[in-house]
Parts: sequence; C-alpha cells; structure tokens
Amino acid sequence: MRIFVIDDEVDVAETLGEVVADLGHHASLAHTAEAALTALEREAPDAILLDIRMPGMDGLEFLRRRQPQEMTAPIIGISGAATDAEVWECLRLGALDFVRKPFTLELLASLVRYLEARRPGRDVGGRQRVEDRRSARVRLTMPVTVIEHSGTTWRTAAIDLSVFGMKLRPGPAARAAEHARLSFTGGRASTSSPCSSAKTRTAGPTAS
Repeated sequence: MRIFVIDDEVDVAETLGEVVADLGHHASLAHTAEAALTALEREAPDAILLDIRMPGMDGLEFLRRRQPQEMTAPIIGISGAATDAEVWECLRLGALDFVRKPFTLELLASLVRYLEARRPGRDVGGRQRVEDRRSARVRLTMPVTVIEHSGTTWRTAAIDLSVFGMKLRPGPAARAAEHARLSFTGGRASTSSPCSSAKTRTAGPTAS
C-alpha cells in the first residue's frame, strides 16, 4: 500500500514514514500541500495522512482541491493545533477521521492498519468493510454523550471498546450520524474525554 504523508514538520513526517515502512508499506513524504498536489498528478496513493495546519496552503484547502475530491483513497487529518471548527470542516470535506498530535507509535501503527482496511477494493461481495472487527474488543460499561454536528445531543452507554471504535448500547435515542463528538469518562476519572472525529452508525441491534 502506498501512503502519502503530508506534514510540514520534517521530523513528524519522517516518523510517520518509518511507521508506514515498518508495517510493510511504502511512504511518500511531502512537506507542503502544494508539493502533495503535484505528486498526485504523477501517482495515486492508497491512503493519505494529512496535516491540517501548514504554512501556505493548509490541509483544509488541500481537501477542497479537485484531485483530493475525486480520489477514493481514505484520508486521515492530523494536527496538534486545529480548532473544533477546523476538525468538523476536515471531516465535512471528506476525511475519514481526525487525530490530534502528539500521538504514540502504537496509535500510529493502528492508524496505518485502519487505513489498510479502509482502502478501496477491500469490500467483499458488496458487504461493508469489517476493519473494526479485526481487533480485540474489551467489554466495558460507561456513560457516553453523543453530540452531533447539528447540536443534537443524546445519551447512551458504551458496551465494548477496541482501538478502532466504541460500540454503544442500542436504544430509542441511538441513531446513525455522519460525524459526532463523543464525551465520556473513563475509569475513575472525573473529567470527560471528547472524541471530535467519531462517526456513528447503526447495524442491526447495535450502534457503534
């Protein structure tokens, strides 16, 4: 799998590229959005890791351009300084997910595996991809508040968790949403942990 890594921070781009290579894939590095658009004219990636905050053309403007809009390759936005509005816009423009810096090497490896599972052509017989079923899931119960981009809020509870997602308890309020913020409290912590780039969906009797 060929993954474009677009980040103006050279050390971050190189670290991402090393993780991609260690997992058996090929990384193409670009340190500006302009350079990435030029590269897209020559080759089509299977996935993109895209920094949202960059000098010159930023990641959001990159997502608005023709080449990214016409691509089927999944894109994950990354940034350590993006506002909530920028995160929503990143997702609205077609990014599969968004991750805030700094992140661990373990999370980077999980992201690459996630991209591999989501790349075009992985559907079998027209069925939905099952990338989130491949990882181990931990049974747990904790309250979760779902805040949709429209402002609609509903409360439910998690019933299990994996590195790819959280399964929510079915109920009359649970419904599919393109993007939502999840607010939850883990363990004995007294503060919530917002997840700004979640996608929720319903599948049979459960929502995840």
